[in-house]
Amino acid sequence: MSNCPSVMTRLTGLPSVIIVVLASAVMADPVGWRTDGTGRYPNAIPVTSWSTARNVIWVADLPSWSNATPVLTDEWVFVCSEPTTLICLRRSDGSFIWQQDHGFDQIPEFDRDREMPSSHGHNGYSSATPVIDGQHIYALFGNGVAAAYDLDGHRVWIRQVGEPDHSWGHSASPTMAGGYLIVQVDGTTIALDPLDGSTVWQQLGRHSFGSPVACRVGKLELVVTPSGNFLRARDGHILIEEAAHLEYATPVIVGDRAYFISGDARAYRMTQHRTGGLKLKLLWRSRLPKDRYYGSALIHDDLIYAITRGQKMTVLDTFAGKEVYTRKMDLSDRGGGNRIYSSPTLAGGYVFLTGLTGTTVVIKAGRTYSEVSRNDLERTRACPIFAGRQMFMRAGESLYCIGDSRTVASEVVR
Repeated sequence: MSNCPSVMTRLTGLPSVIIVVLASAVMADPVGWRTDGTGRYPNAIPVTSWSTARNVIWVADLPSWSNATPVLTDEWVFVCSEPTTLICLRRSDGSFIWQQDHGFDQIPEFDRDREMPSSHGHNGYSSATPVIDGQHIYALFGNGVAAAYDLDGHRVWIRQVGEPDHSWGHSASPTMAGGYLIVQVDGTTIALDPLDGSTVWQQLGRHSFGSPVACRVGKLELVVTPSGNFLRARDGHILIEEAAHLEYATPVIVGDRAYFISGDARAYRMTQHRTGGLKLKLLWRSRLPKDRYYGSALIHDDLIYAITRGQKMTVLDTFAGKEVYTRKMDLSDRGGGNRIYSSPTLAGGYVFLTGLTGTTVVIKAGRTYSEVSRNDLERTRACPIFAGRQMFMRAGESLYCIGDSRTVASEVVR
């Protein structure tokens, strides 16, 4: 473990003697990108207005920026920092606990002088969000280096699992499926033994910047890739090949339905075949505004929220993929054609939409557009996450914990 004098915490709006509550929950499922991959926090009680000076519980100043989403446990919050750093902070006050680096010099008997692969300046090397299985945290960076740690920061293993060769870099986040750590490097999906990082299986597929997702259909554990491959988690066998293709976004699984939402939007119903295989039925296919969808869709209460990099949001129904409404959002006045990277996120009864320059518009979830507030932080490409009355947002070179200090002050640490 290493010290990090550059990580500082600013407590805002609370006396230093006040102890902040932490939601206490036993994590039975893996926690990673958008927490469970859906970006839904229906039980959250979020504030809907904030700024750098309002409703900020604490701010942690970090060594650099990152596009990765924060990941929470009861005690800790994990964030990434450019180019290849994983940092653990105390969730109650944002204070620094530990950090680990993932440069080539960290791998025993590896070529320390190897050059970093190419990456676009908007992407960097730390866009992949780590995943936690309850006892360990697993991280993957844009140099292809993956590693595992216990939650105290002791390294279990580290290795290069692949070498990204796309000129725009790597962004796919790891997940857990079938007892394995699942990573995707370029088009290759790889299952790793979480105990030692060894490769169990790997399967080629089309390149995508989106992440693989895990789900269960009947007794069948699956890995669903953005390139539309439905893989059996235990051995990587392709059950369905290239049912769709998302170049940038990630599929969203809700129950027995798999949604691939981009300009060519599709919804499938998944059922386990009596022979043990997978049956896929196309429910509908819709055309959305033609553009890149960097952010992944939000699905809630039979509605699909999708937004283009050019700020056009479309809401569809989940029954037939019919348009409910479309609206041009004004979230960023900079970025050229790339003004939206963050995915729509639900907290309580609200949808949060964030632009490149740090403006987040809060709207009421539903079939008509109803804007609640507009809020500004720092430049960001990350997604907010929510827990109870708190929102965590990676913006600029900081991590913000946002909440209503009047209610937070009365809560007790467990």
